[in-house]
Amino acid sequence: MIMKTLRLLLAVAFLLSMNATWAQKKDDKAKSEKTEKKDDKAKKEPVVDTDPNEVANGSFEEYDAKLLKGKGQLHLACKPWTSVNKTGADLFASGNSKNKKINAPDNDLGNQIAQSGNNYAGFIAYSKDPKVNRTYMSQKLKHTLKKDQMYCITYSVCLAENSKMAVNNVGVLLGSSRIQHEDDKSIITPPTIVMPANRPINDMDKWTTVCMYYYAKGNENFITIGGFGNDGDMKFEKIKGPAKPAAGGVAINGAYYFVDNISVLPITAKSECNCGKSTVVETDFIYSRSGAKPTNAKPDQLIAATQVYFGKESEYIPAQFDAELDEVAELLKANPSINVLLTGHADTEEMEEAKVRTELMEIAKRRAESVMEALVSRGIDASRISIDSKDANELASTKGTPMSKAQNRRVIFTTK
Repeated sequence: MIMKTLRLLLAVAFLLSMNATWAQKKDDKAKSEKTEKKDDKAKKEPVVDTDPNEVANGSFEEYDAKLLKGKGQLHLACKPWTSVNKTGADLFASGNSKNKKINAPDNDLGNQIAQSGNNYAGFIAYSKDPKVNRTYMSQKLKHTLKKDQMYCITYSVCLAENSKMAVNNVGVLLGSSRIQHEDDKSIITPPTIVMPANRPINDMDKWTTVCMYYYAKGNENFITIGGFGNDGDMKFEKIKGPAKPAAGGVAINGAYYFVDNISVLPITAKSECNCGKSTVVETDFIYSRSGAKPTNAKPDQLIAATQVYFGKESEYIPAQFDAELDEVAELLKANPSINVLLTGHADTEEMEEAKVRTELMEIAKRRAESVMEALVSRGIDASRISIDSKDANELASTKGTPMSKAQNRRVIFTTK
């Protein structure tokens, strides 16, 4: 009897143990499934885009090889790029053994190594053949450009070897709405950004990089690349090349361009926007007021009528103002009761540059100091001279022309 009871108790204990083990396994499985779901949810969280470039896939490296089967398929295989016209722009991808016409670097339009990465795009900027139309590529920017924000817009182009012509008006168009044609119309709107002087781009041997600064209007949502304007407004240049393209090549009775590395980047100073060397040439104007000083004026009025102007980003006094400084020094010597305040000024671009170039932060003050040193060297006691600076806070001219900017790079004289 005792043995039967013991066996019964052992059986009950075994069943209880098995039940506890099963419950634990069930609980562990539930926790595991919960963790997996949590991990899956974490995997599905959107990736934060930290690239400041407002153009997505600007170097054409991300594409679907299965969808790229021939010409005119950039918009199908290389998102988020789209086509403006019925006929699309082209994508040239490295290692495309199935279709040599759209391979990189060798293809039916020439041979060009990508500027960076392995791939690049291409478009027809102009054609003399009425059956061949211009092609464009376009996309919606990541964000609407901010009003009055300065951006550096960059793109690199290369004229395809089998082109018989080079043209100008090859550039970037920024707009507030998508351009979509059901046929193959040309875009006659002038481009927003082109090569400086808008010359025909004729280099077949290397990439020509264009980078220009741009102040946004605040409504730009879309970027379009291609050839713009009416045919009659374009400048043409005939290209001397072989009578026939290499075997398997296609001659373009017009201008075909490869394009790579398209970017729209926010900047704080123009010096941040360059292509290795300056693409924006601006004459270094030094302003000089015309007209004589007031007649029968008192010495303090003559001194107050004096202003010294400076070159761009310069604190050195141009030689043309030596005579005026000589006159001021003589007036101060003859009138020892007159003291003078020298106030230095800068133009707005210099102050923008100062945000990234610390040597320009006190350019206005150093201009005033330069004039002070010039007067002291002419025999005026430094105790009679004080200096101040206003940076670009009190502009003489608010126009954007080079001459107007030069009016702001100055030191004014105030007597006291």
